[in-house]
Amino acid sequence: MRARHRLSKLLLRHEIVYFGGDAWTGKHGAWLRHEALPQLSDRATR
Repeated sequence: MRARHRLSKLLLRHEIVYFGGDAWTGKHGAWLRHEALPQLSDRATR
């Protein structure tokens, strides 16, 4: 639970928001892997 909270807050700090339904579902996991994390890594290299 702590890891989920920290990840959620990290994404919010970078203005990456999930609008596809409930969090922590399979669909949300796919979004994290394929959209959110690439955006986060792109921002880290700037």
